[in-house]
Amino acid sequence: MVAILLAAVGVPLWLVVGLLIGAAHARRQFTRMPGVFRCKVRTRSGAVAGVKETWKRSPDYALWMRDVLLVQRGLALMRTLPIGVERVEGEPEPVEATAVKGLGPAPRVAVLLIDGGATIELAAAEEDARALVGPMAGPPA
Repeated sequence: MVAILLAAVGVPLWLVVGLLIGAAHARRQFTRMPGVFRCKVRTRSGAVAGVKETWKRSPDYALWMRDVLLVQRGLALMRTLPIGVERVEGEPEPVEATAVKGLGPAPRVAVLLIDGGATIELAAAEEDARALVGPMAGPPA
């Protein structure tokens, strides 16, 4: 009887552990790709699926693929949000570290105009300011 109970509890437990290990491996593979940077995303105006109006507590990881920003969110239940970007509004501007926590002492925020008219804010650490605007940046000065 005890063996059956342990088997019934043990199998689902090992499945959950296996899924968590697989998710951690997939996350690690994404974060090691060239061009990936830690960021936070929020909507400024309009609606973008999967993006809220407030900064998330934990940072996400993003990668530019031409004019599409791929944002990977979540730890165990990872989701990748493809966000089509029309253009970047201006240059990334510095903000208070207390306004956007978890991105270092001097985070930068860029405003992106999304296909469909919505506007989002994308924040990253100061050292990732160039990656923040990706291929949407103008020619180097």
